[in-house]
Amino acid sequence: MNVVYRTEHTIADLHAFVDLELTIWGLAARDAVPANLLHTVTKNGGVLIGAYTESRAQPIGLAFGFPARRGNRWLLWSHMTGVHPQFQRQGIGLELKRRQRQWALDNGFTQMRWTFDPLQAGNAHFNLSLLGARADRYHVDYYGEMGDSINAHLPSDRVEAVWDLRSAETEHSAAPESPPNADCFILRAGPNGRPILGSTTAGHLDCLCAEIPAHLDLAQDDQAALWRLALRSALQPALERGFVISGFRRHSGRCWYVLSAPQPWFMYVLECADGSLYTGTAKNPARRIAQHNAGHGAAYTAARRPVRCLGVWRFLTQADALRAEVAFKRQSRAQKRLWLESGQQFEGGVFERDLPTAPSN
Repeated sequence: MNVVYRTEHTIADLHAFVDLELTIWGLAARDAVPANLLHTVTKNGGVLIGAYTESRAQPIGLAFGFPARRGNRWLLWSHMTGVHPQFQRQGIGLELKRRQRQWALDNGFTQMRWTFDPLQAGNAHFNLSLLGARADRYHVDYYGEMGDSINAHLPSDRVEAVWDLRSAETEHSAAPESPPNADCFILRAGPNGRPILGSTTAGHLDCLCAEIPAHLDLAQDDQAALWRLALRSALQPALERGFVISGFRRHSGRCWYVLSAPQPWFMYVLECADGSLYTGTAKNPARRIAQHNAGHGAAYTAARRPVRCLGVWRFLTQADALRAEVAFKRQSRAQKRLWLESGQQFEGGVFERDLPTAPSN
């Protein structure tokens, strides 16, 4: 089947896309983006790319986006991408995103963002596995109560995808991968199909996993509400702690999100030339200790050089490392020595006797 793609601007052509919205998502008429707004946006920096078959005058797919700001950065917000149900699973959605990406690059954008329902495995596979996007924010009930045919009055929770448009690869593939160690799962399916929450504070893990049902009818499955709340409880705190949803995997009827840890922070303990102990925090402790020995680290260590590292503890975030630093400084000298000798976790941090390095401080 030959599909034609074109960028739409005229109000006459845009009316057909309102009908397409209603068909794709089963929306109430009041919830569709009206043609006059589509027209205004496309005339003022936004874009709507339509997909057509050669034999149909009406569109069968669309990708609609507009400029948005995050802090001091402009990006393209992709509000809608969808394909008529009769033409889905034929690569049209992927081609729409490719063309949207190229339009964005041609118009000076380097990043695109949008939201998707994290309970829909098909969307997760498309966004994370095929496009290679990531997700870094969790929005609770983002759109409020929705009466369309898909969401079925569940809370409209969404995760926010971020797509680096400068990546040379626009299509990715995630090879089947066996599930990792069970300790990595902050959410998994129980024997009865119900969600089971695990620990969301596993500071010793570089990667976490959150399972979702491979097939879940949000409109009819009586467990959909349980999964919505469980997934919220798993993903929201992890993303707030700096984890990023970096992938989506499927294997033997199971599927799960992969969450990558942020660049860690470290609490380090130094022994100064006079035998005293000094505690600090850094992303790159090796670099920081070199600064101490050069006399640029702190006034205390500058007068007590040279210093040597006795050990470091690794933490997920700067806040975790700073809290541990305060707690460690409250310990007696003898207690500090015991912690260093034992190599045990301290305030959730993992002890590392070998000095780690990182790209930046």
